[in-house]
Amino acid sequence: MSSYTCISCRVAFADGEVQRAHYKTDWHRYNLKRKVAEMPPVTAENFQERVLSQRVAAEKQLSDTTATEGCAVCSKKFSSINAYQNHLQAEKQALLAAQKKVDKMNEKNLEKGLGEEKEDRDARNEALQQALKEQQRPSPAAQAAKKPRTAEQLECPPRMMWLEEQAKRREKDTGATAAVEEEWEDSLMKNVAHMTRVHSFFLPDLEFLVDLKGLMRYLEEQVLIALRFDACGTFYEVIADSMGVHRTTVGEVVTAVSDALARLLDHFVTFPTDGQIAKVKQKFFLLGDMPNTIGVIDCTHVHIQAPRQREWEYVNRKGRHSINVQLVGDADLAITNCVVRWPGSVHDARIFRESRLFTEFQTNRPDGVILAGSAYPLLPWVMTPFPTANTPSQMRYNNAHARTRSMPNNTGLYCATQYRCPSQSPPL
Repeated sequence: MSSYTCISCRVAFADGEVQRAHYKTDWHRYNLKRKVAEMPPVTAENFQERVLSQRVAAEKQLSDTTATEGCAVCSKKFSSINAYQNHLQAEKQALLAAQKKVDKMNEKNLEKGLGEEKEDRDARNEALQQALKEQQRPSPAAQAAKKPRTAEQLECPPRMMWLEEQAKRREKDTGATAAVEEEWEDSLMKNVAHMTRVHSFFLPDLEFLVDLKGLMRYLEEQVLIALRFDACGTFYEVIADSMGVHRTTVGEVVTAVSDALARLLDHFVTFPTDGQIAKVKQKFFLLGDMPNTIGVIDCTHVHIQAPRQREWEYVNRKGRHSINVQLVGDADLAITNCVVRWPGSVHDARIFRESRLFTEFQTNRPDGVILAGSAYPLLPWVMTPFPTANTPSQMRYNNAHARTRSMPNNTGLYCATQYRCPSQSPPL
């Protein structure tokens, strides 16, 4: 009998990896919702049939909507009912305006004695269309002000063009502000342009942005609040008093900034590429004369409050509730790989064996070795110290291993000392 089961879906698994993969499927989430509603679970085949039927119905509804919704006057097609209704309202207003203009022309004709003739519907429709075209046609002043775009402007994205125009406007406007303020604004625009071009900084709805300086100060204040909380790890009310905001604002800001940083994890926490490995090896060799080293690995415990479910799994060997975090660092104290999902009672070796790094490097050997402690297994690409150094060469190896590993091994300790919030219980 298998020991890996899912109570919500009433299925069994051969190993834990398949069970964890099952928990991430839509089928499991669907059965969880049915369990909350006190409904029986559905099988995988039944769930697949429901998904396919719902998908076919959605595609049919979308095709019917696209096929039926179109403007008979201008022959435009719309993908939604709201867009079609808005267009009809705008077209109706334009037709009403044109109708008024035609009515005025008819009144003038009546005054001149031309109204006794039979009304020509074709001429009336032509007059309406002409009036609509005149309303939609831009004025001569707007046409003269609109300049043709150059080849550089065509290649430049619209957001970069807007930022460059703002920077040029700041450079021309040198009358009222002081020199220091002008220099600050000029550097602000250059920094925003750099972040947009290099770091994919995104400003939505630029056409409605009237105070870029105020927006940047607002974002700066949010980042400062989050950094102060991470550095102090104290109560929200203390941070709120020091920053001049409400404690509810502190909680919302800390959550928002933390989520934003978490989304950037894959962008900054990356293992050295083939072009960077040579430089990493050189830095490690300068630390402790250990050749061919591309990283060091160790685990650190991040203390948390006692969870309400499965509390015993989070008690570490020191009797405190924590999460055991695996970190791989380089010679510059930069984290190149991390695993943050295991309770404090799990051993370091198991976290390492279950990690994606282990699976990948077991298949594709890296160009170098990773230094690890005695708790880790000895592998062709993982070097551990000798348990007992009996010869001078073994002693030299242990010394070089310890010197090289000592500095990057403090990456977790460095993070805990600089950012005190993970090392303490979350504030209320």
